[in-house]
Amino acid sequence: MKTGITLADADNDLAKTTVEAAVKAGVFKSNDDNANFKFGLNPPNTNPIWVDLVQSGRLDFVAAKTIVDDLKTTKDPRLALYFTTDANKGYSGGNLGTKNSYGAFSKPSTTLTAPAFPGLLLDYAETELNLAEAVERGYTVGGTAATHYAAGVTASITYWGGSGTAATTYLAQTTVAYATAAGDYSRKSATKNGSRFTTEVGMHG
Repeated sequence: MKTGITLADADNDLAKTTVEAAVKAGVFKSNDDNANFKFGLNPPNTNPIWVDLVQSGRLDFVAAKTIVDDLKTTKDPRLALYFTTDANKGYSGGNLGTKNSYGAFSKPSTTLTAPAFPGLLLDYAETELNLAEAVERGYTVGGTAATHYAAGVTASITYWGGSGTAATTYLAQTTVAYATAAGDYSRKSATKNGSRFTTEVGMHG
């Protein structure tokens, strides 16, 4: 299904048949289906993030202002799951492309820097957001775009350790709800899926 959606702008007919066939065969139904790469607690089998930021002793990576500000603006419950508090007990990120004080800003959370933090390869949250896009493109996959979108966002929040109640509150905001969030379907799905958080978009050295 992911391959089909990736092809959609280049060959919509092939994408449609590919996605519909995948859904018929069976796609992820919950976070229990997530494909995680398991790392160990001891070197050399640890997560590379732990190697780069903890084992190395480096103290030069802080949160990026762009993602922190966006999470704060939308009151995203994943903010505290992604980052630590800053020197003022709040959340803040450094400006990209400039020198930033390591002590002043938020850092990657202990969840992210744990040695055995799993590498997420394929997940249910992304599956649901892909299904939302498939509905918008007119593919026969069942459900509505709004329902799949809400399921994807909720799956992401609960995967990271948030609650279903927090997800419901988050989705109730006009800036987040599918019917009222800014942009077309592609922007809504991309900006509200924090499950595929990476060091490249979330941190700044």
